[in-house]
Amino acid sequence: MDKLNILGVTISEDMLASARVENLVSVCSRSLFALRVLRAHSLPDEALHSVTRATTIARLMYAAPSWWGITAEKDRAKIERLYNRLKRMGYLPADAPRIPALVDKAEASLFRSAPENLKRFTYP
Repeated sequence: MDKLNILGVTISEDMLASARVENLVSVCSRSLFALRVLRAHSLPDEALHSVTRATTIARLMYAAPSWWGITAEKDRAKIERLYNRLKRMGYLPADAPRIPALVDKAEASLFRSAPENLKRFTYP
């Protein structure tokens, strides 16, 4: 099966991002060990939440507006299970927004910034 990789986002010939999701969930699951070590060394919860957002969540959200729409429901469920596990283990606050809300926020931010970026690159 042919795959296209653009800036770290892999899309297969069936136009689904299943390979991207598999890799993403695998890499993020491995980061749980590092988070566990930080907790074992008495990192305060607020700092642990910050580290989780800066590492694991940032990786989950990388280019999400470009691939979230072409993920199958089963792949979205895998990402949600990982995210819920982070919350359950206390690496994120219990009231952290759900993944779809984070993707919606990222998409809104992208579309808000696009006209401003175009203005900067438009010549008079």
